[in-house]
Amino acid sequence: MDLDPQTKLSVVTTLYRSEGTVEDFHRRMASAASRIAPEVEFVYVNDGSPDRSLERVLELRSADPKIVVVDLARNFGHHPAIMTGLALASGDRVFLIDSDLEEPPELLEEFADTLRNRPSADAAYGVQLRRKGGLRERVAGRLWYALFCRMADVPYPADSLTARLMTRRFVDAVLLHGERDLDMMGLFALVGYEQIAVPTKKASKGDTSYTLAKRLNIAATGLTSFTTAPLALIPAAGCLMTSLSLVAGLVWLAAGLGDPGSPDAAGLAAWSIWFVGGLLLTALGVLALYARAILQETKARPRAIVRRIYGAEAP
Repeated sequence: MDLDPQTKLSVVTTLYRSEGTVEDFHRRMASAASRIAPEVEFVYVNDGSPDRSLERVLELRSADPKIVVVDLARNFGHHPAIMTGLALASGDRVFLIDSDLEEPPELLEEFADTLRNRPSADAAYGVQLRRKGGLRERVAGRLWYALFCRMADVPYPADSLTARLMTRRFVDAVLLHGERDLDMMGLFALVGYEQIAVPTKKASKGDTSYTLAKRLNIAATGLTSFTTAPLALIPAAGCLMTSLSLVAGLVWLAAGLGDPGSPDAAGLAAWSIWFVGGLLLTALGVLALYARAILQETKARPRAIVRRIYGAEAP
């Protein structure tokens, strides 16, 4: 379904190890965009990709002047690259999507229909019908979201995708946030407005640039950015530890009065040391995560540095 005849559409995507998919992605994306918007721009953000992704998209740009290519000075990460692309997008509607083809470009048309049928909404985004990956990855993902969604200060969207179509005011609201450590899914939820979840099937290409370390980093960022519940658990754990220690001491004392040879005092002492030590290390670890987040924000470093912009609107 067409957007308003006066509407300009911006398509924003990032490039990282994308040389094998970017040509097919652009062909499909341009076809889908042409069916719903009279004016389109494509913003490709090269996030320091080590392959020939930049060369491939520059070849595409030579045949399609609607392409704007943003080349970052190095690899800053997926979410900072997304924010860079959103900041440069000039459209009345902005479609954000990954270029790896795990999310079909044709989702644009479905999202446009969704927003057309719900004029009060400012965003339509994809939610996985079934998490991709093996059994271990799916179970770990569900357990994490089940725990985190209960603790989050905002209605954090579980299993949401990068792909989303947004109004101009929604994008402008996202850009108001100045966090350096970014969790874009949480940030989208934090903005508010009416957002519509669209069930979507996400393909799997087998490999992924999201290593375990990157996943853990994003999880830590989400934890420190959108909930203070772990901090509240520390004094609760302290009270529990004190209560358990008191009960254990009373039991040990009562048993010792009845039978001087029982219980094993050394065993009880060892248990207490391990229990208290583990609890203290856990508490310090939680505090360290929040201290790291504070340090990142107070340094106020730029999220990303642009090496060069290729396009008609480039400076």
